[in-house]
Amino acid sequence: HSWGSVVAYEGLSKGGEVSLFLSQNPLLQKQITLATLGAGLNRVRIMVEGSRSPHAKPRLTRPLIPSILWLNLYSRYDPVCAGRLDPELKAMSGLPDASITERRVINLDDPINDHGAYWNNTELVVPRLVRAINGGNAYPFPEATLQPRMVQHRLTTVAKIATLRLLFSFTSIANAIA
Repeated sequence: HSWGSVVAYEGLSKGGEVSLFLSQNPLLQKQITLATLGAGLNRVRIMVEGSRSPHAKPRLTRPLIPSILWLNLYSRYDPVCAGRLDPELKAMSGLPDASITERRVINLDDPINDHGAYWNNTELVVPRLVRAINGGNAYPFPEATLQPRMVQHRLTTVAKIATLRLLFSFTSIANAIA
């Protein structure tokens, strides 16, 4: 999550700590699932490009080790991830498109609180994480699946909260003008 995705990316990139460990232990080499939520990778990439430090460039330009399946979850109002992964970052990862799955989730539709709301999103985030941890295969138990009724409940609840925020904003503005 967040800046931890940068640490994970570096560790899983060629020449990173995990890559080096796996190269020394061939019996442990297997498919690895990288799950990022509200990943700060886009922001770090922008900072690295603008940096004058000689150590900044190699950080997010190394490709990932090829045995990775990457699940990236992002919320449309999360200011840290700023949407989908940057296409150049995806290309630099060296992974084929089939190894990268991106899903937009609806947390709270709130730019202030969306970044921290992934962990409480039991309808859209947790089931996808469970499936990713299970190697992208079927859900390991029925309660972990995406349940349309629960997803619809979340969408309705978030829409009601957004409507209340708008009403409060309009009321505040009207009171300030009056």
